[in-house]
Amino acid sequence: RIDLWDAVPAGELSMSWLARTWRKVRRVSRALRHYTEWLRVIRYVASLKPDVVQLGDIRFAFDLFPLLLLRRKVRYLADVCHNVRPYATGGKGVGHFDRSRLQAFFYRRIYRLFDVVFVHFERNRREFRETFGVPDARIRVIVHGNEEIFSELANPAVDSTALRGRFSIGAGKPVVLFFGNLSRYKGIDVLLEAFPAVQRNTGAHLLIAGFPFAGFDLDAEKERTRRLGIEEHVTW
Repeated sequence: RIDLWDAVPAGELSMSWLARTWRKVRRVSRALRHYTEWLRVIRYVASLKPDVVQLGDIRFAFDLFPLLLLRRKVRYLADVCHNVRPYATGGKGVGHFDRSRLQAFFYRRIYRLFDVVFVHFERNRREFRETFGVPDARIRVIVHGNEEIFSELANPAVDSTALRGRFSIGAGKPVVLFFGNLSRYKGIDVLLEAFPAVQRNTGAHLLIAGFPFAGFDLDAEKERTRRLGIEEHVTW
């Protein structure tokens, strides 16, 4: 329902003065568009008069203000908080979680607007409660169960043998798989630094599958594999 823009534009970022100025102007125009869309959606929700409105990650601290308006239009407001701390969207912290006091100030007030907030895992419940001061009575944990229930949806042609063939990994060779978006906070650099010892002791192959987020230097991490002497044992 919210009509915004491509969050991951293609191409290299220019550092020229004109390009930097244009990006600042674009940020202002996008902010206006963002909150215009918020108002449009709030009007739509008000017309529906739903029993429950459920949201996902709250990307920006200043979304507090449209959320205050939304709170007045709905009977029961719920949120699924995938990451207890929001991602940093700019500056040197891009690719990490934002732990600034200003962000925490806004998010404490944001989460107090919800009747219930769902988090993943018990550990996240404790961190969420300690970070934002939301009482346990309004926090629920989503327990991740047995993922074998999804096996019936799998393509039978895509099995272990086929995947090993696609990536030229020998039959029976141990595989370490990283799957998900590549971001600085996930510690892929630590994984790569540890992998020479893993590889020597197990003969394993490392498969890293995911899209690099802003702030993740893919070339630098590939160079790390060359420096560590594990390049032939790592597939990106």
